[in-house]
Amino acid sequence: MVRSVALLITMIGVTAPITTDADTIILKDGKTISGEYLGETPTEIKFKSGNEKIVLPKTMIDRIRRDVVVVRLLNGNQVIAKLMEETEDYVKLRFPYGYKKFSRDEIESVERRTIEEKPKIWKPSRRPSRCSDSQTPGMQVNPYAHSIIDRYEFPPKKISLSKEEVLAMHRKVHQYFQKKQFRKAAELLRKIIEAEPRDHIAWYNLACAYSLMHKRKDAVKALCLAVKAGFTDFMHISHDPDLNNIRNRPEYRRLMDEAERIMREGADRTVQQLKKQFGEGYTYYIDEERRLIFATNRSLDVIQRMKEHLRALADAEWADFFEHKPMYYISVVCPSRRDFRRLVRDPRIGGFYNPANKILICSNIGYVLDHEFTHAMHFADQHARMQQHPIWICEGYATLMEAAHVAGGHCLPWRVNPRLRVIQDAVRTARSIPWSRFMKLSQPQFMRASGLCYAQARYIMLFLWEKKILRKWYDHFCRNWKKDRTGTQALEKVTGRTLSQLEREWKQWVMSIRGQDKREHRPAGPNLGITVAEIMTGIVITRVDESGAARRRLRAGDMILKANGRNVRTLSELNAVLRRVRRGGRVYFRILRKLPKRKKPAKLNVSIIVK
Repeated sequence: MVRSVALLITMIGVTAPITTDADTIILKDGKTISGEYLGETPTEIKFKSGNEKIVLPKTMIDRIRRDVVVVRLLNGNQVIAKLMEETEDYVKLRFPYGYKKFSRDEIESVERRTIEEKPKIWKPSRRPSRCSDSQTPGMQVNPYAHSIIDRYEFPPKKISLSKEEVLAMHRKVHQYFQKKQFRKAAELLRKIIEAEPRDHIAWYNLACAYSLMHKRKDAVKALCLAVKAGFTDFMHISHDPDLNNIRNRPEYRRLMDEAERIMREGADRTVQQLKKQFGEGYTYYIDEERRLIFATNRSLDVIQRMKEHLRALADAEWADFFEHKPMYYISVVCPSRRDFRRLVRDPRIGGFYNPANKILICSNIGYVLDHEFTHAMHFADQHARMQQHPIWICEGYATLMEAAHVAGGHCLPWRVNPRLRVIQDAVRTARSIPWSRFMKLSQPQFMRASGLCYAQARYIMLFLWEKKILRKWYDHFCRNWKKDRTGTQALEKVTGRTLSQLEREWKQWVMSIRGQDKREHRPAGPNLGITVAEIMTGIVITRVDESGAARRRLRAGDMILKANGRNVRTLSELNAVLRRVRRGGRVYFRILRKLPKRKKPAKLNVSIIVK
């Protein structure tokens, strides 16, 4: 029985087209969310709004307004569900646990309803109950609970290890594999798992070790748990020679048969894991396109700001820095201050990213969140390349993007940062670490002088960014990673200069930075009503005045390629062209603009009359 008040009832003939409007959730604070109701659990509502899925605690919800159809069958049964598709031959409905097609020949009538109800919270049953639509035989039930990977459960956490200890153990495992000491590797991997039960890399390497030791049953179990923990790179799994010994196992074949569905359901699995870790009361947003999951038990305003900021940051970093997007879901959790301090007892730590379970936990939006999120994006790129980059590169990217700005879909790191004084003092007093030694530091060595090392890494990266060679250097480094694990050879190759020559130039550049330096500027010459910034790929418009000459002609995000027929890649080149323009004259721009529904930006010609 449904506890609802029918607000709108419309009788529809079986041959008439059926349309359904958006469902609506009315929150207790008066705000509404429009989208599509997907289903519910005893304590939560699953909802889709735009391109993202949301999991909302029922305690936040006042009412739910849903558009459904009531299908009366000729056999006397009646079903209520969401309309998904209709043709002349059938009506397809979606139920909480699957889909069902009803032939027109078995339908008596179809009725559209808008129902509004209070969310009902109930205690989950310990015994599986029959679906409310069980009277409809032949329904395609979602077999989520019957997946091969759900046969196995993660063991409980038994010991505590620091992040540095776990990384050191992973490096030791790699050495054991190189020496073909698979038994020792397996022993160490089991110890890692005792500390990090959801470390997908540890489980995957354990599967490889067991396979090479001909422990096929254990290997399949470890592989399934690796996938369950988030290792969903099935292309790598299918081509890894270390797993050849288990390819004929029926469990392996079933796992590969389920690969597509496992990838699709990865977000739901991750949310279930987060619930086990953080408990009830959290709201979850799932961005399937970027493979990001946002979670918070704070206000929806907090999560909305976090989503908008990190989506823009992710898109900009993929455009400017990293080629590969995540092959797994990354969870970004912003808990209440009380919950955060329960999870992180050290008051000096404002957040962290754990690459083992792919969870970023941060107490607030800002400096630390950008730093850790950039780590997550960089780890995803390393994972896709099957590389492990040195600590100076990892921390260099993360510190570069601290509280950075995104303009026109590109990264705009600030020149002035709290770390500037540290590196300028070090250069002034000859305490900066020579590049030849700095770029070979191990993580423990780096962390022993963390204050200086973080600052030096950031300003080396910013130096490369301002010279517009950061992406070129990184791509060259990644292509030659096996021969150049530090990045020094790539620097010399891309610049055509020795490391010592680059270091001398870098020191002069560091000391030239002033506290009042700005990244955004108004161009010289006549007032066009635009603000621009110089980025790695050229000049981007960051702001257009509502009353300026460029209004309705240029947009924030446009990339300026040419001005009056001349190529402009720097602010000085643009200023040189605009200084020649007089009042009443015309400026002809060639721009690059991202347009809706087009993957590649379009080149456009725009002319502006200077008033």
